[in-house]
Amino acid sequence: MGNRVVRGPQSRRQQLKWILGGSIGNFIEWYDWIIFALLAPAFAGYIFPSSSEATSVLLTYLTFAAGFLVRPLSAVILSPYGDRHGRRKLLSLTIVLMGAGSLIIALTPAHSTIGVFAPALVVTARIIQGIATGAEFQAGSTYVVEQASPRHRGLAGSIIYSGTAVAKIAGTGIAALSASLAPSVLPEAWAWRVPFLLGAVFSLYALYIRFKTPESPEFEAAKEADSLVDKPLRALFRSHKGSMLRVFLLVALECPFTIWTTFLPTYMHLANGTPLDEALLGGTLSLVVFFFALPLAGALSDRIGRKPLLLVTALGFLFFTYPSLRILDGASFGTFVLIDSIGCVLLAATCGPLPTVLSELFPTEFRMSGIGLPYAAGVATFGGTAPLIATAFIDAGHTLWVAFYVTAVALIMVINVATIRETRPAPPTDKDTESPVPAQATAKGV
Repeated sequence: MGNRVVRGPQSRRQQLKWILGGSIGNFIEWYDWIIFALLAPAFAGYIFPSSSEATSVLLTYLTFAAGFLVRPLSAVILSPYGDRHGRRKLLSLTIVLMGAGSLIIALTPAHSTIGVFAPALVVTARIIQGIATGAEFQAGSTYVVEQASPRHRGLAGSIIYSGTAVAKIAGTGIAALSASLAPSVLPEAWAWRVPFLLGAVFSLYALYIRFKTPESPEFEAAKEADSLVDKPLRALFRSHKGSMLRVFLLVALECPFTIWTTFLPTYMHLANGTPLDEALLGGTLSLVVFFFALPLAGALSDRIGRKPLLLVTALGFLFFTYPSLRILDGASFGTFVLIDSIGCVLLAATCGPLPTVLSELFPTEFRMSGIGLPYAAGVATFGGTAPLIATAFIDAGHTLWVAFYVTAVALIMVINVATIRETRPAPPTDKDTESPVPAQATAKGV
């Protein structure tokens, strides 16, 4: 278990700094993701001009996908950096890269001005952002969980996914607002740029926050004990291959997560004929439910353990997916919001404690590397392909195959969770004088 590091009480301002420092990057990552996806039709013609609007949008989405393709490579390169040189340094690097990508997209001149350099700059920006996001989740998760006390790690880790929910809501609102401002308030050629400029401003603020946060006490303890390793990935493959496989299979959650939080409004539009704006409104309301359910799930995992919550999600989607999609056939707006919200609550049961679970599977000296590679591979395998597979089923006239697909992934999750060990630390036997959320004592390793 390693040596225990004891620190004095932290002020509320100190607590806020490390909470924001660790979680704000996940907000910016998903904000960048959602505004690019939603505004693609608005700027496609400026950057990827074509005789067909559909072709321009398709080229834009291919550029969007380029950011995902580099994530596993980024995880391999950058995660060991965080294990060797510290969490704060990697957190600062990822936020700089995110902000740089947003700024490049915002300021890229139109194709009519600089020709092929316009799409080249946007592709470069997406690759830069992909490199950042390939390391952000494990960096933020590790930092927040290591700062929190063992008794409240689940609650602290839930903040990571809270940033995702807020980013999706904020990104959707800002994208819609920018579209409504053009051309009455802003020229159309500039309206789509404003959300990307805001992303760069958010990143600058996040960098300021991260510069003022302390290094993880667990990393400092490992550094003082001279237990850091030069090649974390090599050590992982030698001694923790099973835990890496566990992470990959836990990230199968990305399939129902993507379907419920991103694709379900599109599903209602394509399969049920629901107006897209109405379906998006329902999806946004469900994300609000998701946001409030996350800390409750994280806190509950600190009381009853992580594994029961993971099982709730896996078993829930195993038995809930097919009947829920059947109910959505011809469903009203209220029924859609109810089904979407129930799914978001099931997702929160795992998303709340998941950053903590992943962190507790590995010792301090290669924790970020242990999470990074299998997480990135899992996101690409289960999350990145989910909308494409679901759309293909619907296009082929097999709407309910979407339910069979999600159910099959849920079965994988059930088998994995049923055989995983509980990661929550045993309750301390000595008198605990810690405050509710911040870390007063942290252990090296798990």
